[in-house]
Amino acid sequence: QMFQAPARLLSSRCLPVTRTPSFPPSPSYSSPSFSSLTLPLTSCSSGYSQPSQAVVGSRRGYAVRAKKKGEVFAGGEFPLTLGNLWNPDSDPTGWLIGEKLDGVRAYWDGEKLWSKQKNRIIAPDFFTERLPKRKLDGELWLGEESLQDVLGVVLSRDSPEKWESMEYHLFDLPECEGSYEERHKEMGRIVKEINSPLVSTVPIEVCTGPDHLESRLNEIVKKGGEGIMMRRPNSLFEAGRSDSLLKLKKYFDMEVKFLHTHPGKNYNALICLTPDNHKITVNCVMSDYKWMKEKENEQKQVQLEKEKEDAEKGEGGEMTSEKEEEKGKTMVITIRYAAVTKKGLPKWAYMHA
Repeated sequence: QMFQAPARLLSSRCLPVTRTPSFPPSPSYSSPSFSSLTLPLTSCSSGYSQPSQAVVGSRRGYAVRAKKKGEVFAGGEFPLTLGNLWNPDSDPTGWLIGEKLDGVRAYWDGEKLWSKQKNRIIAPDFFTERLPKRKLDGELWLGEESLQDVLGVVLSRDSPEKWESMEYHLFDLPECEGSYEERHKEMGRIVKEINSPLVSTVPIEVCTGPDHLESRLNEIVKKGGEGIMMRRPNSLFEAGRSDSLLKLKKYFDMEVKFLHTHPGKNYNALICLTPDNHKITVNCVMSDYKWMKEKENEQKQVQLEKEKEDAEKGEGGEMTSEKEEEKGKTMVITIRYAAVTKKGLPKWAYMHA
């Protein structure tokens, strides 16, 4: 059953809500954690690819990073709502659900487009000229399993023709008064006024219960989607992380060989080897990173002592099959990921303690 918004029309500025909304108990985790599962895991074996130069893997997805230093947003904090993780033990009945698009989040301040990392997104005039002089929050999208394509377009500043098929899907109106149901209706009015096939709203529907939620999630994952975003009914706009916006994904797991740690400027990761011999980058929390760093140092020390012992015995030189087997003994860890690419390579891998 698709969600039907209130019948009354809204003005270009959403009307305020005079009543105090009645909120159901928050079903989110106060502190999102990767150890939190959404649905039972399904095993899947495949390889990984390392993040490209254009993206940085993080606990919250991919971050747009310009190839060259460009304009950075200087207007303070973004008025954007950030979601928490859904608690699978909670009742989703009555919540508003829609597909979690796997693209690049884009904030329109009335004049320019910005990434969630406050970097300017240079879009051609034909793409932005119809957008209104008001704040919009949405996703630049080219379809399921198209994140790398979207990033390629966003970072190609000298190729405006690549934007001809780019879509901008609206899912909120920052700093707008009114319930989410009213804001969604107002977004529909804006899209109708813009009258462009490149701009639309993300469809939502009312969740009828856990079975409906799981069924909808399976449908989205099957077609290559990332997951579901959930809105608390009658919720007002909130800037920052909020329990009124929750995300739900389905996870898969795999055992991989740990090779070495990989420190980064904004995040730390592990370099691992899949059963198919693909080197992959695996994200992890700081506590896991420190623990794996200790194990890495222990392995290096054992290897140095072994090599020193072999040298003293005169057993150095040519690598024998026994030595290759000994050198190949590494720690095996379990990782989790939420989806796979068109090439069958899992995405958003992280260490599962």
